[in-house]
Amino acid sequence: MASFSIELRGLRLQLDCGRELLAATSLGLDARPVALVGANGVGKSSLCRAILGQRPPSEGCVLRQVPVRGLSVDVREASAVSLLEALGEAVSSPVMWSRLAELELADIDLDRSLATLSGGQRMRLALALAFLHEHDYLVLDEPEAHLDREARQWLRRAIAGHRAGLLLVSHDPDTLSSATRVLEFSRGRLFDYALGFEAYSRQRALEQDAAQRAARRAQSELTQERARDQQARERAEKRAAIGRRERAAGSQPALMCDFAQGRAERAEGRRAAEAQGRQTRLQAEWQAQRERLALAPRFDLRLRAPQGARAQARLRVRGLEVERGGRVLLRGLDLDLQAPRRLAVLGPNGCGKSSLLVRLEQKVTADATATSVRRVGQETRLPEAASLLDCLQQLCPGVEQGHLRERLSWFGFSAAQAQQPADGLSAGERIRLLFCAHLADGQGPGLLLLDEPDNALDLPARAVVQSALASYPGLLLVASHSRSFLAACGIHEALWLDGRGGWRLDRVD
Repeated sequence: MASFSIELRGLRLQLDCGRELLAATSLGLDARPVALVGANGVGKSSLCRAILGQRPPSEGCVLRQVPVRGLSVDVREASAVSLLEALGEAVSSPVMWSRLAELELADIDLDRSLATLSGGQRMRLALALAFLHEHDYLVLDEPEAHLDREARQWLRRAIAGHRAGLLLVSHDPDTLSSATRVLEFSRGRLFDYALGFEAYSRQRALEQDAAQRAARRAQSELTQERARDQQARERAEKRAAIGRRERAAGSQPALMCDFAQGRAERAEGRRAAEAQGRQTRLQAEWQAQRERLALAPRFDLRLRAPQGARAQARLRVRGLEVERGGRVLLRGLDLDLQAPRRLAVLGPNGCGKSSLLVRLEQKVTADATATSVRRVGQETRLPEAASLLDCLQQLCPGVEQGHLRERLSWFGFSAAQAQQPADGLSAGERIRLLFCAHLADGQGPGLLLLDEPDNALDLPARAVVQSALASYPGLLLVASHSRSFLAACGIHEALWLDGRGGWRLDRVD
């Protein structure tokens, strides 16, 4: 019998509104690194909380044969708590200091508050605390978020070297490649693939192609069946009309006409019932194949060239300084950029990338230039609204509702989701909706500032965002640690920050 660290027994998850996230599921998790993948909003984080014991299941249970640990929520939040308080008893552990040194945090001031650290530095700290416990099963929900390239490389080595087992939730292909087993969370079920992520991706591509073909075949057969049914109904109606005319004319005995009419009606009823059964079967097959395809967002979103002021969008700064927590992160920044220029903002965790984007947004807004500016970050809030469509209408005044519905579908939101509350969106869905809003008119603002937009996007949404940004005609600055994301967006030039005030313009390596 297999030895499992974690067992799900009849586990079922349901939201307070009644929507089922996960149907009753039983499976075991052993010491292998397992990737949990799925679209934004399907319930991956809810499942993680259930395994950690932070969320009671609607039915069933989670059996834990070993201690289970996740990434510290307290450490990941920007609070007034000092690093010394956040580390707690771990501060006296030599292994902890070894982890901090590997993550380039050994020289950090322990009296600093978490609020003065960047998101990447807080994530490094959370990872150091998690991997301190070598014999615990780890649940890592998007652990690569905000990490720079060196920290992501450390994370992949740590995952490969952790022998007690772990569950990894991520949308980053490089991080997912560390897993030797994949669980796909889709349509309220967990599909178990005993494959590494790359092999799983190839297998899913084959399955998607097969589902595409099956869906097209079922749709074609359904269309043909409906046409045959309509033709049969029309023939039956013509025969019935002839019978009624013959009876009215008296050319046939009334009893014979009534008998023939009754026999024809019974035959037509049987035929119609059989036709309806075939249509129902074909409709169910077509719908099942569409669900297998998961209604992926449109991947070929292309933006048109801007008109008027947006075509001449420009950003000028002279001697700009950026500081955080009393520390100068950037000084003497001189930039003169004009659309359609695009820059990556790169540098190690804590160097001031997010602070710079906030400062640039404030400057452009304060200067009241003709350049329209939008910034999208993890903390960007949505307006309060009854539904996604209402939220989008507030963000895009003047854009027709039909066009907004179309854009929602392009970004992977179904017609039913368009009427659902916006406050129930996952982090990835919220970022996706913000992109939909800022690009709803097919052009986008003159200046778009993006702070790690790929962090929470699922793989299909990542593809549609890359497609849109690759054709974005305005001025674009993107802070991201994913070189594959930047390359797919057509960004090859970078503003490099060192976190000590220095900067340079160079190529993305």
